[in-house]
Amino acid sequence: MAPRRSSEHTPSWWVLADAEGNEACLSTAEAAIELILLIV
Repeated sequence: MAPRRSSEHTPSWWVLADAEGNEACLSTAEAAIELILLIV
């Protein structure tokens, strides 16, 4: 039996980068709200 998949252990923040060194940060809405609350 295959293990059940859950979002419990998935990352909420990713940094994508290409070979030229460009980076883009992606996050879930929940992670963005948590970050905003930490800054304020």
